[in-house]
Amino acid sequence: MARKTRCRLSVPLTAAFFGVSMICSSFMAPMQVHAEEASKVTSTEELTTFMDVIKRDGQIGHSEYSVNVFTEAKNGISFLVYDRKGEGSGATDNQDEAEEKVSEAFANVAMTTLTGDDYLNIRISPAIDAEVVGKLYAGGTAEIVEVDGDGGWTHIASGSVDGWVSSEYIVTGLDAEKLAFEVCDQIATVQADGLKVRETADPEGAVLNVVYQNETYKVLERQGEWVKIEVKAGQSGYVAAEFVSIELKTGKAISIAEELEAIRIQQEKEAEEARRAEQERQRRAAEQSAASSQATNNRVNVPTTTGPSTPANVDDAYLLACICRVEAGSYDGMLAVANVVLNRVRSGAFPGSVSGVIYQSGQFATGGTFQSYLANGPGGTAIQAANDALAGVNNVGGYLYFRSASTANTASYSSYTMIGGNCFYQR
Repeated sequence: MARKTRCRLSVPLTAAFFGVSMICSSFMAPMQVHAEEASKVTSTEELTTFMDVIKRDGQIGHSEYSVNVFTEAKNGISFLVYDRKGEGSGATDNQDEAEEKVSEAFANVAMTTLTGDDYLNIRISPAIDAEVVGKLYAGGTAEIVEVDGDGGWTHIASGSVDGWVSSEYIVTGLDAEKLAFEVCDQIATVQADGLKVRETADPEGAVLNVVYQNETYKVLERQGEWVKIEVKAGQSGYVAAEFVSIELKTGKAISIAEELEAIRIQQEKEAEEARRAEQERQRRAAEQSAASSQATNNRVNVPTTTGPSTPANVDDAYLLACICRVEAGSYDGMLAVANVVLNRVRSGAFPGSVSGVIYQSGQFATGGTFQSYLANGPGGTAIQAANDALAGVNNVGGYLYFRSASTANTASYSSYTMIGGNCFYQR
């Protein structure tokens, strides 16, 4: 994630900040002595030395926190980087307070119990045949305006929608809160100027990254006083819970008019994407057509001939059948692939055995599909094509190379032929 522009403190101001904060806090007299020393700091080196003294004496802030100076090497600008250190009661108190606030936030909130792509109709009045004015999808929340207990309806307001929903399909209060934590993403907002992201939920864990104030990240897991966040694609780690605020990412109702507009915009987007895709298809087709016309003189029809047989053991014959099955889908195509393998065995420029040619790095598709055919058998057509090739039946002459016809650059080949969806060629 690109680093954002942040508030920058000069070294004297940073030192003064520590001095003022320690004097204003309810610390002991030794802390005030350190505050006076802090006011005299005038350089990054002195500030670092001063911080080391403070940390060694264990007299900065609360004992469960570790405060370090993070220096930007490019320009010497300093940030305060907070991190969890040890145990203390402050984090638990803050966590309890946050939970109370969350409960209060859901005191007058309703959520639908429907899941997936299902939605709850919001009607203009509390009646099953009343006009539908909006929809509340799974994960959406709404404010409760009033409840019609006798009729089983609840009047809600969410987003731009105001109307009635069946009380049968909603939960409220603490039940809504619990459901929200189950179905909605949690988003952590960094409260500290800089916060270390650790590999494990441990104050001694390796530091993976540093995140900054007001940045938001998806919460993956909560472990007591630690929160696991997704820092960026492929990287996640743990931060101290006391230095982030966590909110639920809930949805809002959507009106029928808004839904129709969203559908219209999506359809226009899809139509534009389809138009561009068709233009690209036509461009590629034109290029292929031009290349094909240019290479027409290089295309030849290779007659099928019968020549000397190639000796091979049972294992090599089986390998040959399996690679034919992977690389082609018809008998003619399989026969051609088998002959390319045998041409290579005889050429002197490739390994001198069937297995050596097939397993040569980067030449044939010997991955999962090939392994499956080895284990379960390649089928009768592939076995027949391999045996015929070993017996001397050849439909590609002396060609040593092939690739899918859809990716072949025929204009660059000295000669080629098309068989079974593949292009067999000489360079």
